[in-house]
Amino acid sequence: MEVIIKFKKELAIITLGFILGIFTIFFLLSEMKECADKLVTQVYSSQMNGNLSASEVYLQQIYGNLTLKEGKLYDANGNPLENRFELVDKISTDLSVLATVFVKAGEDFELIHIICYRS
Repeated sequence: MEVIIKFKKELAIITLGFILGIFTIFFLLSEMKECADKLVTQVYSSQMNGNLSASEVYLQQIYGNLTLKEGKLYDANGNPLENRFELVDKISTDLSVLATVFVKAGEDFELIHIICYRS
């Protein structure tokens, strides 16, 4: 009888240890996922901020100070930016990235320029 009671106690302890181990694993996996999500967000945010800063430099170098007249953008020399893609081309070439430019057309957007690079 004592052997059965001792066996049941040991089985209960092993079962409890197993259950605690499973909960610990799930908790740690959840924490790891949360940390990974935060890291991805931080990396993407940092990358986006760097890209925006670089774009501002390119914008200034290529077009100078922009002005808005009657709903259209003009470069420092007074030339309209419509159908000019020097900025997109330069960024795509220098960064070896895909670039796509859309323009709003009514309630939709229309593709007006795309650059693809093969690696």
